[in-house]
Amino acid sequence: MTLARLPRHSRTGGPGRLPVEAGMEEDRTREQLLAAERAQARRQAALLRLSAELTAALDEAQVCWRVVRGLMANFTTRQT
Repeated sequence: MTLARLPRHSRTGGPGRLPVEAGMEEDRTREQLLAAERAQARRQAALLRLSAELTAALDEAQVCWRVVRGLMANFTTRQT
């Protein structure tokens, strides 16, 4: 059966939807999921770096200093 013989909703992905609209919506959803995964990976990497820095700290002052440095590095990296 050719595309022209199919009912309109079979060709468009649903009643009243054009194939291009359905594809664009899928692309947006895929891009949003990818962006969320990237953000989560950045957060996990920052936590890993921070935990490594904290294990190397010898006293409370060094812990505070390393936390501040880690947070500053995380925020400056995200904005660029």
